[in-house]
Formats: sequence, structure tokens, C-alpha cells
Amino acid sequence: MDKLQTSTEIKIEGKKRWWKRCNWEAFRKALIVVLGLWIVFSISYIVRDQWLKFQFRQIQASYQKGIADTIRTVMNQVELCQPLSLVDEDKKIEIIKVGCEKKQPVEQPAGE
Repeated sequence: MDKLQTSTEIKIEGKKRWWKRCNWEAFRKALIVVLGLWIVFSISYIVRDQWLKFQFRQIQASYQKGIADTIRTVMNQVELCQPLSLVDEDKKIEIIKVGCEKKQPVEQPAGE
């Protein structure tokens, strides 16, 4: 009769609070998994964000350097009184320094 539970004992066991019935070991393991995944996600997001910022800064720096190099080349060539041809698709123009056009004779068309 020791092994049989009385109806009074069964009712008392049913009235336990939920936190006393909870399997805390399983909850702790699930919490560790969730926090671990959160940490991995956060680190991945931060690394990706920093990589994209690095790429953007490199592209901007290259673009600015290209502009500066082009301007420096144009200025050097024009400074030497060399005509500079600029071509964009079907448009073409010649650039020459204002003071240099008097030094170099401009070719006149044959009809004039």
C-alpha cells in the first residue's frame, strides 16, 4: 500500500506551480543554443557590414584617384602646348592652352 498514491497526493501534485514542473535542464540547453545562434548571427552581420563599408571606401578612393590622375594628365599635356584630343562616343574636341595657340600656326582649310 506504500506504493499506491492516494487521491489527496495526486491533487497536491497537480497543483504544483509551472516553474516547479518545468524541465529546467532542457530550457537551459535551448537557451544556450538560441544565444549561440544569436552571437553567430550578430558577428556575421557586423563582419558583412564592415566588409561592405571597406569595399565602398576602396571604390570611392579609386574613383577620386582616377579623377585626380586624369586632371593632372590633361593639365600636364596642355601645359606643354600639346593639343589634347578628347573623345566621347561620336563627339571629339581638341583642347589647347590659350597662350599656345599664338605660338603654333593653326592649319587653315584649303578653301580659304
